Amino acid sequence: MKIIFRGIVQGVGFRPTVYRVATEMELRGYVLNRGSEVEVVVDKEEEAFIESLKKNIPTTARLTEIIRKKDNRKFDEFRIVESESGTRSSPIPVDSGICDTCLRELFDTTNRRYRYPFTNCTICGARFSVIGDLPYDREKTTMKPFPLCDACTTEYTNPMERRYHAQTISCPRCGPSYTLYDKKKKDVSGDIIEKAAKYLDNGAIGVIKSWGGMHICCTLDGISRLRDWYRRPQKPFAVMVRDRAAAERYAEITDEEWELLS
Repeated sequence: MKIIFRGIVQGVGFRPTVYRVATEMELRGYVLNRGSEVEVVVDKEEEAFIESLKKNIPTTARLTEIIRKKDNRKFDEFRIVESESGTRSSPIPVDSGICDTCLRELFDTTNRRYRYPFTNCTICGARFSVIGDLPYDREKTTMKPFPLCDACTTEYTNPMERRYHAQTISCPRCGPSYTLYDKKKKDVSGDIIEKAAKYLDNGAIGVIKSWGGMHICCTLDGISRLRDWYRRPQKPFAVMVRDRAAAERYAEITDEEWELLS
């Protein structure tokens, strides 16, 4: 049976989930990206497979249509095959905040991604802001210039890893790096995240170049000066806070609103 899945199925870890569900059920066939759709062929138990997949679907995925077609081909195993071109009607999900597992890695001194700001997996991270074309594969994103190191390749190719076929993964050995420059465009060395924070605390206006654009920033105490310098006397600015407790010092937030914010 051939099954076509439509919806938000690109860049959300959908294919790895299909692979894990199919192999756990000892099914044979394949999964591939075809344009903005995901095509799956299984040799048996297609309805049980679909129901199991729905129960294990990635949190950021959404199914809008499931199409079934007869397919009697025989396979020796279940595998992920190379993407093919096809329809391009599926939306790409927006970038999502870091997941709890990646967040723990970020502050784990024994992890190779300790304090590495580009940490992500199939559950979280950049999608919309880095993609150039469909299907969603690494060579069609802005991560193309950063080939995976051996450790990241192992994660990318291991079906049991949550970074299996995660297109934007990297680590300090193979991924993007970051640099701090002062107002004289001089490279500032040392713990540059801590130093950048101190610049802001001391009243500086900073520009953070991210993979999602440029972010002009300052502390709350510096808003008036920022408005004068930026010539935006009435523009609403985003406020970034550490956690919910800090946010609730400035706003009333329902559980539903916090779920969206986080």
